[in-house]
Amino acid sequence: PEAEPARRDFFKTAVIAGVCHGFIGNRMVEAYMEEVQAVCSRAAIIDHGKLLACDTIPKLLTQIPFEIELRIGRPNLPSSVCLGSATTVDHIENETIVRITTNEGSSEAALNREVTSILTNLAEHSIGVRSIRTHEPNLERLFLRLTGQNLRD
Repeated sequence: PEAEPARRDFFKTAVIAGVCHGFIGNRMVEAYMEEVQAVCSRAAIIDHGKLLACDTIPKLLTQIPFEIELRIGRPNLPSSVCLGSATTVDHIENETIVRITTNEGSSEAALNREVTSILTNLAEHSIGVRSIRTHEPNLERLFLRLTGQNLRD
């Protein structure tokens, strides 16, 4: 945390000099991904020496959907509950996790309508939601998707 301002200044100086390209590989840590996303115009994701992606930050981020996660404090939902087509459902212990994602070409407004519809349907069945989390597209999620692994120091 103490080095963050200096690291950001380094990246900004590199951008001004025209030499900043973000390289995200196996040894990259999350803090650097945030810096690359914040100040670099392009990034490359490399896994074990193999180039997996290289493009502008906005184009790279289009590969990751916007996702909203609902945690429901019940192990199962009644079959009468309509969750829509853009959802996946997982069951962990005594919770049901519903993930709603954007599809390619769909808008954030469409995602909001889908979430509103699901929340309304859950309320009509007197089913409460324990938590709601949003997962915006970012380089960390793209790295995990492309490599199938966690970040490492």
